[in-house]
Amino acid sequence: EAVLEKYPRVETAQVYPEIEEPSILPTAVYFTDPDRSGYSYIRRRSKIWQLNLDGSDPQAFFLPPVEVEALGLNTTIHGMTPLGIEVDMVNREIYWADGTYNGSIWRSNLDGSDQQLVTRDVSNIREIALDMAHSKIYWTVSSGSEPDTIGVVNLDGSGKESLVTVAEAPGLNTPIALELDVANGKMYWADWQGHKIQYANLNGSGVRDFISVDFPGGLALDLVHRKIYWGTYVNPSGPSKIQWANLDGNGSDAQDLITPADVTMGVPWGPWTLEVDPAGGKIYWGDRDGSRIGRADLDGQNPEIILDNLTLAQGLVPVPLWNDIPGTPDPAELVDRAVTRQDSLQRRGPIGLALGIR
Repeated sequence: EAVLEKYPRVETAQVYPEIEEPSILPTAVYFTDPDRSGYSYIRRRSKIWQLNLDGSDPQAFFLPPVEVEALGLNTTIHGMTPLGIEVDMVNREIYWADGTYNGSIWRSNLDGSDQQLVTRDVSNIREIALDMAHSKIYWTVSSGSEPDTIGVVNLDGSGKESLVTVAEAPGLNTPIALELDVANGKMYWADWQGHKIQYANLNGSGVRDFISVDFPGGLALDLVHRKIYWGTYVNPSGPSKIQWANLDGNGSDAQDLITPADVTMGVPWGPWTLEVDPAGGKIYWGDRDGSRIGRADLDGQNPEIILDNLTLAQGLVPVPLWNDIPGTPDPAELVDRAVTRQDSLQRRGPIGLALGIR
């Protein structure tokens, strides 16, 4: 078990945006971009992107291969597969879930420097959520074939445990998204193949159904206005849309926010991941099928695409670190392939989405 020593950390819950109205407002969008170029895992060059809230100034940093000694693997090195992402705006750090083989959680500075392993051996990890008031990271394990769970670990890597399993949530199947209402001691998740959104206490007790939904993907909480948003992700030709309901209700007041008819930026459209900016009055989505980042007003008006596949490569900042890792086979050849191949310069997500600062 990896235990980090990068402490002390800021422990002022009152300035963290998930505790109450934020005193630190987001200025940027972050998203994970796992490389699906078809290369072997060793040669994959995944990225994490950051851009301004209006889509301007997109920049990215590569995630270098992981030294397997850190992950306990038997091969020499392994490329990352970044999935869920969160931003700690107080400590100016980002966290992401790496779905490579046995699964792990990492953190770094906002520019990608000082990457550190928080915990490992979380097989089929998908999403993460930060509870800075209690120095914890929550995650979902979503495989569709093995027992899926929701777990937690301390920020220093200690105290890893499963909280919600099929014993607490019968029928739990592919929990995709995860959001926390720390002030009220609740966590919410979207169960994609279970066709529902559920919630529980932060210790995993008291599991309840919130609403039945066909293939809920993205999930976001507006804790200022007490609303919950979710995206239904069926397939590129399916009826994907974004809906909302009052957080303190039972889901009976659910309404459509954005439907395919409202999205005039082209199809396919698949809102796989969501984030809400209550202060800015915007909802953001990651369009997995259309390879775009979009946003709209919180009432669904003025939908727009702020970043698409054609503009991403313009802001690419390659950081070829392969030859810095001992034991890398043919490092020069790997660096050349990673940086020059056209498909390495095109985004393949977005899979995880978060709001933060730059």
